[in-house]
Amino acid sequence: EWISIGRNFASTDEFRVIMNGLYMNITSSYVEVCATDAHKLYTDKVAATMTDGTNVEAVLPSRAFAPLLNFLTNEAEVTMRIDDKNFTFTTPRTELKCRKVEGNYPNFRAVIPSHSQKLVMSNEAFATAVNRVAIFSNKETSLVKLNILKNSVLLEGNDIDFNMSSSENVDATLNSDSFVSIGAKAIFLLLCLKNIFSDEVTVEYGTSAQPMLFKDSSRPSKQILLMPMMIQ
Repeated sequence: EWISIGRNFASTDEFRVIMNGLYMNITSSYVEVCATDAHKLYTDKVAATMTDGTNVEAVLPSRAFAPLLNFLTNEAEVTMRIDDKNFTFTTPRTELKCRKVEGNYPNFRAVIPSHSQKLVMSNEAFATAVNRVAIFSNKETSLVKLNILKNSVLLEGNDIDFNMSSSENVDATLNSDSFVSIGAKAIFLLLCLKNIFSDEVTVEYGTSAQPMLFKDSSRPSKQILLMPMMIQ
């Protein structure tokens, strides 16, 4: 799951190679992962036990994602070893080895906000509305505006070059009465919603310039962050 989700969030920037993969932080009590391209971010954490008590930080390169997904599909259990230079994945029948990405991963935790405002809505209804509104948004920017109202979110997409626009209202439960408009790239917004597996999605938000945080009620440790777009 980490690899299948993380591959959609990892960077492909050849100038920031350290971000071209899945960061793993392995401690004596948990395993934490992160993938980001500076526009969107995915992170998760699960409890784990490591007997020798040595913390390990390493980045699994994105070029290993495809073979690993094929490799892991038919295996109930796999052993992962990390040394100074390599990852090694082993099952009774197969061994796969790949080099770690060298360098220090950026402090992604510093960009994850602590918003007090949040809304809860149907994941399917939200994604369906974004899909419809995005058809009428500018093809270059793919900008969709989220107008967070009292009991709903009004989605708007428009393309002034072709004089067309669309809007759709989605019911939501909010813990605040403040009105906020946030711009988001439709394809990134849909990617975030696609990787929330619960029926309802919780979105934590601040101002129009702050990132939105998507949370999965079936997996509280999973967090997906999306940077906003400027609204003209």
